[in-house]
Amino acid sequence: MRLNQTHRTILKRLSGGPRSMLDMTHSATDNNAVSYHYAKYLPDLEQFGYVINHQEKWHLTEYGRMEMNRAISGAAMRIENGSVREPYDGKELRRNISRRGCYDFLKYPSRFGDNLFYHKGEQA
Repeated sequence: MRLNQTHRTILKRLSGGPRSMLDMTHSATDNNAVSYHYAKYLPDLEQFGYVINHQEKWHLTEYGRMEMNRAISGAAMRIENGSVREPYDGKELRRNISRRGCYDFLKYPSRFGDNLFYHKGEQA
């Protein structure tokens, strides 16, 4: 089963301890629209072994805790855009004159509080 955002939210709420359905749907939540879906998604999570219902309280299983941690660590993985193999040279960031006077602003200092600071390579 692939966990969506609502599944992860439910697992995160249950990581703090067991909760009843009333706690899940009527307690203070960040997004009240999500509380409607708890009754819909909790049976799905129970079917796949992520949570169990014991004495009218929902509990997070060890398998659910591992899946929640896996989902968090998977989101922190580095995402690369494209398949660049050669070193990046930053060619588009170099100073090129596409029109006359486009870098004249560098001649003037920037004001930070009462102090004036010139850009790198520019003098007063």
